Amino acid sequence: MATVQGYSSDTSSDDGITPKNSDTFISRSQYRLDPKPEVDSVFGAQDSIGMAEDGAEEVRNYGAVIERQHIDAYTLKQKLRQSKRPGNFPLKKRKKRKANDATSFDYKGPWESSSDNSDENSEGQNEASDVDKEYESESSSEATETEPTGKKVTELFADIGTIYPDGTYIHAPVDCGINLGKIAGSWECFSPRKAVYSFDGHKKGVNKLEFFPGSGHLLLSCGNDGEVKLWDVYHKRKLLRAFYGHSHAVKDIQFNSSGTEFLSCSYDRKIILWCTESGSIKKTIQVNAIPNAVKFNPNNENEIIVGLSNHKIYHYDLSSSNFSNPIQVYSHHLGAINSLLVVEDNRRFLSTSDDKSVRIWDWQIDSPVKVISDPTQHSMPVAALHPDEDFIALQSMDNTVQVIHGHGKFKFSRKKVFKGHNVAGYGIELCFSPDGRVLMSGDARGVAVFWDWKTCKVVRKIKLCDNPITCIRSHPQEVSKVALAGLDGKIFYCV
Repeated sequence: MATVQGYSSDTSSDDGITPKNSDTFISRSQYRLDPKPEVDSVFGAQDSIGMAEDGAEEVRNYGAVIERQHIDAYTLKQKLRQSKRPGNFPLKKRKKRKANDATSFDYKGPWESSSDNSDENSEGQNEASDVDKEYESESSSEATETEPTGKKVTELFADIGTIYPDGTYIHAPVDCGINLGKIAGSWECFSPRKAVYSFDGHKKGVNKLEFFPGSGHLLLSCGNDGEVKLWDVYHKRKLLRAFYGHSHAVKDIQFNSSGTEFLSCSYDRKIILWCTESGSIKKTIQVNAIPNAVKFNPNNENEIIVGLSNHKIYHYDLSSSNFSNPIQVYSHHLGAINSLLVVEDNRRFLSTSDDKSVRIWDWQIDSPVKVISDPTQHSMPVAALHPDEDFIALQSMDNTVQVIHGHGKFKFSRKKVFKGHNVAGYGIELCFSPDGRVLMSGDARGVAVFWDWKTCKVVRKIKLCDNPITCIRSHPQEVSKVALAGLDGKIFYCV
């Protein structure tokens, strides 16, 4: 039919496609064309199939046919794509090797290489064995009762017979001009005035100092060079013996009450029980985390407690045949354990942690009797017990020394706050004079600071070096002698 703009063809709705059905059909664009070459259009395909009485129903059936053809074509395309892969081999899963411990020196992190295993059964067995090994390493610890074979663990540097007439340095000397058997605190103490001597110390930093219990005629030190050293305080003030049982920096040391044995713990995750006189290793415990602090149980010195970096405190019985397994685990802290302190007439012990809390424990009970924690409280990594045991001094990271009561409810003593030093984030030790009248601390600027306990005022500061002073110990038998050390590596002796 001719029109103004051109020609138009006559259409009729009798062909079975109404305008509504046509829109519905054409909207499904993926089915508009028939893949058959002899069909040129949708309507041609419809004519080839044949007209039914209901045209709309016929169109829906045709759409279903095209949909099946489309699915078959997609499947064929995927098969062709897979057939073009080199070698036509199926993809193999890459199995990640066992992850190393993040605290290990061999840790490689995300750069750990991968390995391919074509046998799925062997993959499952290898993964299961890896899990078993990891579980065993975390749940158990190794123990030995003798020193490692083929490795020198101690060395004597002095002729003991010429220094100590009885042939042993364990007994307090009687030729040093002072009675080393006095009752501690039976004399008045003062703060020292200057440094009079310095020991060579350690090649790197010093982490802990300990005087021989009671007499103080020996000084034990440990450092970042992995060594423990025993020094003569009187006579020639020389190195007597060195202990080489650790392979990494030594964190903490402690004598037993008689001084015949001492404990050491290190970054190599070992706790070693040493014989002070012979230098031999009596027992070794390998733990699964870095031990930061170690203490004897004064009620039974066959038992020890160890504060670890995995937020736990392990309690061991060294007299048992299976001494490598802890008899009790204290696990309420949320951060690494920093220090341990025996309090309240040896009936309890105190622990400090990176979680900024201080907790008081009963022996062998995994539930703290007291938790000292406050949102405004700073971390308190180090604690010191007053000789009267009525108070506990805590080194706070806000450059103050806080004090809590040493028994009862362990409340803060707000009247006793000591200021005037700078810790700068270091875990600097605190110490009291034997009579409890002087509180002393190191400083991040290489200064030794001394306070009067009653007035809380600074009575003296002594400049020793430019590096932080982190270790400080008062002599148990002297009026004003103090040993100090830090990251400088030297051990200073002040009087």
